[in-house]
Amino acid sequence: MSERKLYHRVQLIKGSYFIYLPKEWCKRNKIFRGDEISLLDLESALLVIPKKSIMKSNNTIKIVLDGSRSLKEIEIFLYSSYIEGFDIIEIIKEGSIKLEERYLIKSILKKLLGMDIVHEDDRGLIIREVSSLNDPSSLLTRSFQLIGLALDYLATLVDGVGRAEVIEDVEEEIDRFYLAIQRKVNRVVSFKEVANEISYIEAMHYLGIMERLESISDYVRELVYELENGNKVPKGVINDMSSFYYECLKAFNERDLRKLLNVIYLRHLICEKLLNSVSDRVLLTHLTRILDCISDISRIMINTTIRSKNEIK
Repeated sequence: MSERKLYHRVQLIKGSYFIYLPKEWCKRNKIFRGDEISLLDLESALLVIPKKSIMKSNNTIKIVLDGSRSLKEIEIFLYSSYIEGFDIIEIIKEGSIKLEERYLIKSILKKLLGMDIVHEDDRGLIIREVSSLNDPSSLLTRSFQLIGLALDYLATLVDGVGRAEVIEDVEEEIDRFYLAIQRKVNRVVSFKEVANEISYIEAMHYLGIMERLESISDYVRELVYELENGNKVPKGVINDMSSFYYECLKAFNERDLRKLLNVIYLRHLICEKLLNSVSDRVLLTHLTRILDCISDISRIMINTTIRSKNEIK
C-alpha cells in the first residue's frame, strides 16, 4: 500500500471542528454519504477506519484485512482491540494472510497479557483471552517490585558491571502490565458484566499509578543509555533515588497519609541535592522526572485514601 501525507485545514462550524475526508480515499474504501466509520483515539493521533474493516459484537471484534492494510495499521488494530477489552479478536482476509502479517500478529500477542491464538488457517486467525485479568492489584504489586529492582540495578551499572539488557527486559514487562491495566479499565467502562469485579474509581486509581510506573521504567532505560554513552551519574544520587522510591512504596502499602505527605516533602530535598551534584542537563531531566513520578504516586494515594475515608463516614 502506498502511503501519502495529506494536509487539510480544520474547519469550525457552529462550535464543532471538522475536516473533509479525501474523495479518492472514500471511493477506494466505498464510503458514501451517511455511512458509518470507526475512529480510534490514539492520544497523539486519530485513526479513521471504514466500518467494514472492524465489526463489533458483544465481546468480539472482527478485523478484515482487505489487502490495503499496512503492517502498522494491523499493529494499531490489535493493540486497540486489546486495550478496549474485547475477549475475542477475529482477523480474516479474502486471500491468504501473508507470513509477515502472521509474524507481526504473533510478536504483538507476546505483549498482550492473557491473549493467545486458538485457531489458525490460511485465511484467518482467532485470538481469545485464555487467562482473565481478575486482579489488577497483583500486577501493580509486581510492577512495584520490578521498578524497585531496576532502580537498585542502576547502582550496579554505575559501577561498570551488570547487563543493560536486564533493564530493557524490565521495561518490556512493565509495558505488558500497563496494557493489561488499560484493558481492565476499559472493560469496566464498556462491559457491565465485569463492573462487579472492580469499581470505576478503583480502576482509574490503578491506571494512574501504573502510568507513573511505566514512565519510571522509560526514564530508567534512558538513564542506562546515558551511562552506556559514557555519562557519569554519582552513585549517591542513585542510592538516594532508590531509597526515596522505597519510602513511597512503604507509605503506599501502609496507606499512611503522614508518610505519603512526607514523600512529597522528601522530593524537594532530593531535587536540591541533584542540582548540586549533577550538571548534565539530560541526566538531570531523567532523574527529576523519576522523582516527579514517585511523588505523583504518593499524591494519587493521598486522594484515594481521603476519598475512601469520606465514603466510610
